[in-house]
Amino acid sequence: MVSPVVPTFRGEGLALRMFHTLEAFLKKYSVTLWIVSLEYYQDFLPELELMGCEKIIYPKPELFPDVNSLFRKVIYRLFPELYFSFFDELSEWRYINIRNTEYFLAQVQESFDVAHISRLYLWPFAKTILDKKLAKFVQLDLDDIESISRARMAEIYQFNQKKKLAKTLLLESKKYEEMQSKWLSQVDRVLVCSELDKKRLAKLCNCKMIEVFPNTIKSKAELQIFEKPIESKIVILFVGALNYYPNTDALVYFCKEILPLICQKTNKVFEVNIVGKGLPNEIAKELRTIINVNLIGWVRDLSYYYQRADIAIVPLRAGGGTRIKILEAFSYKCPVVSTSVGAEGLEVIAEKELLIADDKEIFASKIVALMQNQQLRKEIGESGFQCFISKYSYEKVINDLVTLPY
Repeated sequence: MVSPVVPTFRGEGLALRMFHTLEAFLKKYSVTLWIVSLEYYQDFLPELELMGCEKIIYPKPELFPDVNSLFRKVIYRLFPELYFSFFDELSEWRYINIRNTEYFLAQVQESFDVAHISRLYLWPFAKTILDKKLAKFVQLDLDDIESISRARMAEIYQFNQKKKLAKTLLLESKKYEEMQSKWLSQVDRVLVCSELDKKRLAKLCNCKMIEVFPNTIKSKAELQIFEKPIESKIVILFVGALNYYPNTDALVYFCKEILPLICQKTNKVFEVNIVGKGLPNEIAKELRTIINVNLIGWVRDLSYYYQRADIAIVPLRAGGGTRIKILEAFSYKCPVVSTSVGAEGLEVIAEKELLIADDKEIFASKIVALMQNQQLRKEIGESGFQCFISKYSYEKVINDLVTLPY
C-alpha cells in the first residue's frame, strides 16, 4: 500500500481516507505500507505503528537537498508552461525526492497479492510495480478527479483576480487529463469516491474496472445520541483544511458576502466557529475583526464543536471528490447548508437531508430559516443522520472495500 501521507484518523481528507483504507486491508491481508511524505501528521506515527502492519517504509532521511527536486520546483514556480511541456509528470512529483523513491523501491524484495496506490501523481510507483510484476493485482485510488477539480479551482482563482495561479491550474488540469488517459487503463482497477466520479471517469478514459469506495468516518455518534445543551446562542460551524484554496475561498465568501445578509435577516444571537489549520495570516487578521467569528484553528477532536453546533455550513465554490465534513455533520445530527459543489457526489436528498443554495441570498435565508426553527433543525439533522447510517457508515463502507474481488 502506497500512501502520499501518514494515514491517521485525526487527519483531514486524504490522511483519513488512507487510514480507513489501511484498516480495511489489515482485516484481510498482511500489509506493507510505504509512506511517501512525512510532511504532515508525524506526531501520529506511534499510533500508526501499533496498527499491525507487517512493515512500514518511511522516506530516507537526507543530509542534503535533492538537486533534481529543487530544480523542478524552481522551473515550476518560474516557468510553469516549460515545466509541463518538458516533464512528462504531474506537478506534485516535484516534491518527491528522487533518491527517496529509489530507496522505497529498493526495499521491495517480495511480490504482493494486491498493490494499492493512492493519487494519480504517485503513478511512478504503480508503473514500477507493473513493470517488475511485483503484484498480482494493482489498483489506483482516486479520491478526486484532479483534471476536473483543478479546472474549477482555476475558475475561482480567475474570479478572485489571481490570474497567474489560474493559468497554472489550467495547465495542471490539462496535464491531469492527459495522464489519466495515458495511465489509468494500465491498472486492474480504479477506485473513486462516488457514482458521479465513476461516470465522469468512464467518459474521460478507458479503465478496465472502476469501483466506488465512498469516504466515511468512524463517529462516536453512531453509538450514542448526543443531546445538545440548551443555548440561547445559535452556533454555526465551518470545518476545513484552510491551506486548501477552495476552503479558504469558501470561508472568505461566507464571511464577506453571506454573513452580513444573515445579520440583516435575523435578530437572533449567533456565532460562527471556524475550525481548521493553515488560514493565511492576512485573512485571519481580517476575519478576527468580525464580532460573530471565532477562529479556533486545528483541533485533535472535532466532536466538541459538532456537539455544540446548531448548523454546519459548506459554502464551497470549487473542489472535487466528496466532503467528509458533511458526513461528519450528518453523524452528529447537525443540519447542513451547502452549495451544490459542496454536496456533489453524495447521494443525498436536497431539502430533506441537507439544504442546498448556490446564491448568497438564498444561502443566508436557509441558514436563517434553520436558526429560527428548532424543529426544522431537528428534522434535517435526523434525516442527514439516517442517510449517513444507511449509505456512508464506517462498517458498511469498510466491509464493501474488504469484500471487493482481487
